[in-house]
Amino acid sequence: MMNAIVIVFPHSHHRLCQWHINQNAPSHFGSLNGDSAFKKLWHKCMTYYESKDEFEAQLRYMIDKYNLDDHKWLNGIYRLKEKWATTFSNGKFSVGLLATSRNEVTNMILKKAGNKISSLYEFVMNYAKIHDNWRVKEKAEDTRCLHDKAAQILKNHPLLIHVANVYIITIYQLFEIELQIC
Repeated sequence: MMNAIVIVFPHSHHRLCQWHINQNAPSHFGSLNGDSAFKKLWHKCMTYYESKDEFEAQLRYMIDKYNLDDHKWLNGIYRLKEKWATTFSNGKFSVGLLATSRNEVTNMILKKAGNKISSLYEFVMNYAKIHDNWRVKEKAEDTRCLHDKAAQILKNHPLLIHVANVYIITIYQLFEIELQIC
């Protein structure tokens, strides 16, 4: 799939699902699974670091501390680091979705639409109901945004005024939170 994405969508940024990697990792880490310090280092490498240098230094520290230079799975996943480590996606627009959340949300939606004993017809009809519900919520949000303006924490801030006019209220509120963190 990775090779096809590069050809069909050459300007896209394809990410691997961190949730799947974390589900797969324990089968490769053996006795390290019981080491909470190791698990904390691994999690930080996946999601925490802002800079590539921080990521590389922390991963090197973990590899050295736990003598993982020859760890086949870790070396293989390291070669794909741009596809799973959050630090390599910081500059990429992702609509606020993390690689971990996409899978969980998709699975939840598909489980609501059907199960092992559902017919294909039942699944499609249930999915259509879910989809219709999304559209109703989207129209309600559009109406809300048409008639209301987002409450601004910083009044008369030129950037926030512009963003409030461009984004829907929900996205504006997420933007404002990010701005406060910075």
